[in-house]
Amino acid sequence: MTGWARTLALWAAAGAAAVAPACTDDLAGLDAAATPLAELRVRVTGDLEPLRPAETLKEKPRLRVGLLWGAQVQADPFCLPLPGDPSITAVRSEGCRDPFGFVGARIGPSVPVEPGQEVVLPLFDLPLADLLIGDITARLAYASVVVFDDRDDNKVLELWRATEWPTAQSMGPGKGGGSGGGMQAAPAPVPTKKADLMYAASFVSMLKPDQRLGYREGGYDPLSFYYPRWGCPEPPKGFSLLAAGGFTLQSLFALLADSTGALAAGLPGMATETCSAKGLTQAVLELPLQATETFRDVVCASRAGNGMSSGFSTNGSVTYREPPEKALPLDTIAWTCQPVAQGGKSGKAGGMAAPTQGDQAPAKPAVIELVVSGVPGGCRTVSHYIPKGCSTNPYCEEPQWEPAKPPAWWPCPLSAKGL
Repeated sequence: MTGWARTLALWAAAGAAAVAPACTDDLAGLDAAATPLAELRVRVTGDLEPLRPAETLKEKPRLRVGLLWGAQVQADPFCLPLPGDPSITAVRSEGCRDPFGFVGARIGPSVPVEPGQEVVLPLFDLPLADLLIGDITARLAYASVVVFDDRDDNKVLELWRATEWPTAQSMGPGKGGGSGGGMQAAPAPVPTKKADLMYAASFVSMLKPDQRLGYREGGYDPLSFYYPRWGCPEPPKGFSLLAAGGFTLQSLFALLADSTGALAAGLPGMATETCSAKGLTQAVLELPLQATETFRDVVCASRAGNGMSSGFSTNGSVTYREPPEKALPLDTIAWTCQPVAQGGKSGKAGGMAAPTQGDQAPAKPAVIELVVSGVPGGCRTVSHYIPKGCSTNPYCEEPQWEPAKPPAWWPCPLSAKGL
């Protein structure tokens, strides 16, 4: 044994001898109950029975209250509430989720609850780094507090997911079956898989009053576009329960019509009197039970790298797709033919001329796209198809696909003159 190793051995022996007499029954084992970082008190109100779908009436409801942490997702430009012809309105109605709505990123903890009961939701963990929006000096995360029927009794809320046409069938909750929204007919039900149903959510949309769980580290950016609360005081550091009154589409349209460019400063502000920020020890969050359809968008998960729309990515750009050879079920879904809604001069869908930035040549005619919704009743999706082009640029110089002609079922004209 070397001199250094002998020294370490002596230190270790001395340390063990010093500690041994102090070992008592007061030392906690590894199985000791952990102390939560914070606790959120929640009271669920209302009568569940009139709200239950018919197919669940023979089941024992297993209500739980839990957290759904928010994602930073941008809206597909096609889904913004701007004027459009009836075909655009139909696709938006069937396929577009609320562009100002809350989008879930990750499930948090949950506890069982009964209507009329107040429960404590313990928070043992901080939001993970990918949920914190901002840099290391100023980071923020928001969560919606939800009530759901845990129909498969696995103690976890399983968000519904929509897959893409035409490579896969509709998907419901989790990884299989149910009533999710893809572009094909729904697959045969999976007997062992039941869709979790949501009956309450504290944060549904920025167009409505909300109460959200907030977590802040460091500074605060008052101009953040992460579910902004413009007009409200900044949230306190750590966990808090925040409230805001939302804004109306009328106020948004007023900003759009403002020739001074007021919209560049952000979305409409919240009424200050509707804002509040409370520590978790000071508040009890009341959640009234409501019909499951109210939370159709909230219970649908965002798809990694692809946003909530199958044609839109979370980096803020539309994803275009090659039309499949097999015809889309246009008789059962909403669809419209429109000039690509990016750049250029104003037109029917906001883009009659080709974009002029980068390698997009302004001399080319506008590309006509087919925009389709998903199957009604499931997760809302919108898909964008163009006869030729690239997934991120319909005006690319070297198209990823360029058939001699579109498939026989293609319903759109090949130029804007046909619209």
